[in-house]
Amino acid sequence: MSNSIQSEPMNIGESCRGFMPAMGPVFFDDSRIIGVQPFTGLLNLPLLSLDLAKFENNKRIMIDLCNKFNAVFSPHIKTSMCPNLAYSMVKGGAWGVSVADLRQLEIILNTGIKRVILANQIGGASAAKRLSKLLERHPQSEVFLFIDSADIVKQLKIEWRNNSRLPHLNLLIEVGCGRTGTHSQDEVEKILTALNDAKQVRITLSGVAAYEGGVNRADYSAVSRNLDELFARILLALISVRAFLGPNLPILLTAGGSTFFDEIITRSQTLKEKIGNFTLAIRSGACLFGDHGPINYRLKAIAKRNLLGCKASRLISEGLSPTLRVWSEVLSVNNDTNIICGFGLRDVSHDQGLPKPISLWRNNKCIYNFSRDDCVTKLNDQHAFIKVANQKFLPGDIIDFGVCHPCTTIDKHKIIYGLDEKMKIAKTLQTYFG
Repeated sequence: MSNSIQSEPMNIGESCRGFMPAMGPVFFDDSRIIGVQPFTGLLNLPLLSLDLAKFENNKRIMIDLCNKFNAVFSPHIKTSMCPNLAYSMVKGGAWGVSVADLRQLEIILNTGIKRVILANQIGGASAAKRLSKLLERHPQSEVFLFIDSADIVKQLKIEWRNNSRLPHLNLLIEVGCGRTGTHSQDEVEKILTALNDAKQVRITLSGVAAYEGGVNRADYSAVSRNLDELFARILLALISVRAFLGPNLPILLTAGGSTFFDEIITRSQTLKEKIGNFTLAIRSGACLFGDHGPINYRLKAIAKRNLLGCKASRLISEGLSPTLRVWSEVLSVNNDTNIICGFGLRDVSHDQGLPKPISLWRNNKCIYNFSRDDCVTKLNDQHAFIKVANQKFLPGDIIDFGVCHPCTTIDKHKIIYGLDEKMKIAKTLQTYFG
């Protein structure tokens, strides 16, 4: 496996947040950037940073948790769309990675990563053609594709029958839960019928998939009932897949976002008692980055449920930590309790909560740690309105903010600035959101 993307020269410079003025085209990890700290005022703000040590710790915790419970980790790359981070996950012990569409699949395959779950439907005949063109260029790939209809099986068979250069394709029957997927056992059986002769064209039924996020409700008893219903249908699908494949071929079950991966792990163990062994692949992605909002609350809830035991709960509660910061300058001081910073809707997530001020920096020193009473009250396109309790500010002060949704923050940035333990830029990480 070779990470060809890391050393590519890129025409970035002024097109990216964070770079120094008038830098022009540069290579990644340019020596003028490496070693600079975001609070020095040398860089154009706002910028997005990643605490590299905390990210590595989060990654290790998730991989170790999966290993402990006889599961594998295939983190969803849609959160960061950063090939370098995807490569580091596989190098660090992840079984593979997950993506959301064909474009993301191509980006990841181009890094040299071979085992990828395409955790979504792709469409119809045209999408099958596009997939075949892509995989013809990656004959050693091991791609797993969600399917929920017999029609897409037929379209895939046409493409694979007409091109002997295509690699084996692994299909996962998705059991739906408020989004895509099959919604009855009858639909599962129709897919199995369509797959009867698929092996002849190097298409293999490999297992069952689900996305359980649709079960979420305010009342956890309702969540439990929804999970009961979902896993009853997953069990029926697995029984049918086992009967279709016979007693010896391996089966993959994949599920598990960052909200209920504990439920997925424990309920899957019960399934194994009923139908025999299979491989469980957990696809959580956002938990690797954490946040100062919903992801953090959901991880705390997992720890509180204690389904995975006290040691695992403590690791989740105390070990998984937020990794991202948005850095911005104070532009204007209205009065002692209201200031305006130079970032806004175009720079940070706002769909699951507003960013949280963390620290105030002046003359390269942290002079104030914000309290719970200090908050962002409003975002415009490029302005953030901050209400503060007991601190005086000056224009040019720099503040770092925690985010409340990693997925919809990272997608606004071409570059993530990886910080070392001394908060110095150690590497620049390119994102590929298109």
